[in-house]
Amino acid sequence: TAEAVINQAKPRRMLLVMKRTVDSKSMQGALHDAINENTNDAQRAAIGPGMAKLGAIFLRIQPRENDRIALDFGADGGVRIAHNDQVKDTLSGPDIGPAILKVWIGERPVQANLKAALLGH
Repeated sequence: TAEAVINQAKPRRMLLVMKRTVDSKSMQGALHDAINENTNDAQRAAIGPGMAKLGAIFLRIQPRENDRIALDFGADGGVRIAHNDQVKDTLSGPDIGPAILKVWIGERPVQANLKAALLGH
Protein backbone atom coordinates (compact mmCIF):
# COMPACT_ATOMS: atom_id res chain seq x y z
CA THR A 1 0.00 0.00 0.00
CA ALA A 2 1.04 3.61 -0.36
CA GLU A 3 1.09 4.03 3.41
CA ALA A 4 3.42 1.05 3.81
CA VAL A 5 5.84 2.43 1.21
CA ILE A 6 5.74 5.93 2.70
CA ASN A 7 6.41 4.65 6.23
CA GLN A 8 9.02 2.00 5.42
CA ALA A 9 12.19 2.26 7.45
CA LYS A 10 14.45 1.26 4.58
CA PRO A 11 16.15 3.08 1.70
CA ARG A 12 14.11 3.89 -1.41
CA ARG A 13 14.72 5.90 -4.58
CA MET A 14 12.53 8.06 -6.77
CA LEU A 15 14.18 8.80 -10.10
CA LEU A 16 12.72 11.59 -12.21
CA VAL A 17 13.75 11.60 -15.86
CA MET A 18 12.80 14.90 -17.38
CA LYS A 19 10.84 14.58 -20.62
CA ARG A 20 11.14 18.32 -21.29
CA THR A 21 12.95 21.34 -19.95
CA VAL A 22 11.16 22.73 -16.90
CA ASP A 23 11.53 26.11 -15.27
CA SER A 24 13.10 25.48 -11.86
CA LYS A 25 10.73 27.92 -10.13
CA SER A 26 7.72 26.08 -11.63
CA MET A 27 9.07 22.72 -10.49
CA GLN A 28 9.79 24.04 -7.00
CA GLY A 29 6.28 25.49 -6.79
CA ALA A 30 4.65 22.28 -8.00
CA LEU A 31 6.51 20.21 -5.38
CA HIS A 32 5.58 22.69 -2.67
CA ASP A 33 1.91 22.67 -3.69
CA ALA A 34 1.76 18.86 -3.89
CA ILE A 35 3.34 18.47 -0.46
CA ASN A 36 0.86 20.97 0.99
CA GLU A 37 -2.01 19.00 -0.58
CA ASN A 38 -0.86 15.80 1.13
CA THR A 39 0.06 17.05 4.61
CA ASN A 40 -1.77 18.65 7.50
CA ASP A 41 -0.80 21.75 9.50
CA ALA A 42 1.16 19.80 12.12
CA GLN A 43 3.09 17.88 9.46
CA ARG A 44 3.86 21.10 7.56
CA ALA A 45 5.14 22.70 10.77
CA ALA A 46 7.43 19.71 11.38
CA ILE A 47 8.95 19.88 7.90
CA GLY A 48 9.10 23.67 7.56
CA PRO A 49 12.92 23.95 7.55
CA GLY A 50 13.20 20.97 5.19
CA MET A 51 10.65 22.51 2.84
CA ALA A 52 12.59 25.76 2.70
CA LYS A 53 15.79 23.84 1.92
CA LEU A 54 13.99 21.69 -0.67
CA GLY A 55 12.75 24.83 -2.39
CA ALA A 56 16.25 26.30 -2.47
CA ILE A 57 17.69 23.08 -3.91
CA PHE A 58 15.14 22.95 -6.72
CA LEU A 59 15.68 26.62 -7.52
CA ARG A 60 19.39 25.82 -8.07
CA ILE A 61 18.60 22.88 -10.36
CA GLN A 62 17.84 23.88 -13.93
CA PRO A 63 16.12 20.69 -15.18
CA ARG A 64 16.56 20.17 -18.91
CA GLU A 65 15.14 17.47 -21.18
CA ASN A 66 16.68 14.05 -20.34
CA ASP A 67 18.14 15.25 -17.01
CA ARG A 68 17.84 12.85 -14.10
CA ILE A 69 16.87 13.93 -10.61
CA ALA A 70 17.32 11.23 -7.98
CA LEU A 71 15.68 11.47 -4.58
CA ASP A 72 17.21 8.88 -2.25
CA PHE A 73 15.05 8.34 0.79
CA GLY A 74 16.98 7.05 3.79
CA ALA A 75 15.71 4.70 6.46
CA ASP A 76 15.88 7.66 8.85
CA GLY A 77 13.43 9.74 6.78
CA GLY A 78 16.08 12.03 5.30
CA VAL A 79 16.46 12.60 1.56
CA ARG A 80 19.54 13.01 -0.61
CA ILE A 81 18.93 14.88 -3.87
CA ALA A 82 21.15 14.42 -6.92
CA HIS A 83 20.94 16.06 -10.35
CA ASN A 84 22.58 14.11 -13.18
CA ASP A 85 24.44 11.97 -10.62
CA GLN A 86 25.83 14.98 -8.74
CA VAL A 87 24.62 15.22 -5.15
CA LYS A 88 23.11 18.65 -4.58
CA ASP A 89 22.14 18.44 -0.92
CA THR A 90 20.58 16.35 1.84
CA LEU A 91 17.44 17.01 3.84
CA SER A 92 17.46 15.69 7.40
CA GLY A 93 14.66 14.69 9.72
CA PRO A 94 12.23 11.82 10.01
CA ASP A 95 9.26 13.65 8.45
CA ILE A 96 10.61 15.21 5.25
CA GLY A 97 11.06 12.00 3.25
CA PRO A 98 7.53 10.72 3.85
CA ALA A 99 6.11 14.16 3.00
CA ILE A 100 7.97 14.23 -0.32
CA LEU A 101 6.91 10.66 -1.22
CA LYS A 102 3.30 11.72 -0.80
CA VAL A 103 3.71 13.91 -3.89
CA TRP A 104 3.53 10.73 -5.99
CA ILE A 105 1.83 8.16 -3.76
CA GLY A 106 -0.08 10.17 -1.16
CA GLU A 107 -3.85 10.53 -0.89
CA ARG A 108 -3.79 13.34 -3.46
CA PRO A 109 -0.92 12.46 -5.83
CA VAL A 110 0.08 14.62 -8.76
CA GLN A 111 -1.15 11.82 -11.09
CA ALA A 112 -3.43 8.99 -9.99
CA ASN A 113 -2.30 6.71 -12.84
CA LEU A 114 1.35 7.27 -11.88
CA LYS A 115 0.56 6.37 -8.27
CA ALA A 116 -1.09 3.15 -9.42
CA ALA A 117 1.89 2.28 -11.62
CA LEU A 118 4.40 2.99 -8.86
CA LEU A 119 2.46 0.76 -6.47
CA GLY A 120 2.09 -2.01 -9.06
CA HIS A 121 -1.68 -1.70 -9.42
